[in-house]
Amino acid sequence: RRKMHVGRIEPISGKLLDEYTDLCKQRNIKQLPVYFTDPLPSACLVGVLRPYIALPLTSKPQETIHVLTHEVCHYANHDNLWGVLRLLCCMVHWFNPLVWIAATLSRTDSELRCDDRVVARMNLSERKSLSDP
Repeated sequence: RRKMHVGRIEPISGKLLDEYTDLCKQRNIKQLPVYFTDPLPSACLVGVLRPYIALPLTSKPQETIHVLTHEVCHYANHDNLWGVLRLLCCMVHWFNPLVWIAATLSRTDSELRCDDRVVARMNLSERKSLSDP
């Protein structure tokens, strides 16, 4: 987390900020701070007490709002809190491979649920544009 904090470049602004504000209003979710961060392989929700969304500098402009929608879904589902709970379970039951498998499956389910919620509100042409290379 410290490296990500140091790697913050700038908060989002302009048209992207307006789209993000509209997204949060549509989904009735508290607007989190969003920062471009470098280096970062992919976007993520960071933190539990003061969460924020970190976006990589390499984000494609046409896909960024979909990425933000995905991360907002993580926040709405309290996945940052569930991640801490998964970590605690793995720490306490470090010797039990079934707990590790369950934690991995839980994380995968979380990602798929957010992907599904992003795609559910898209029309057919938007879905096709995401699947094109």
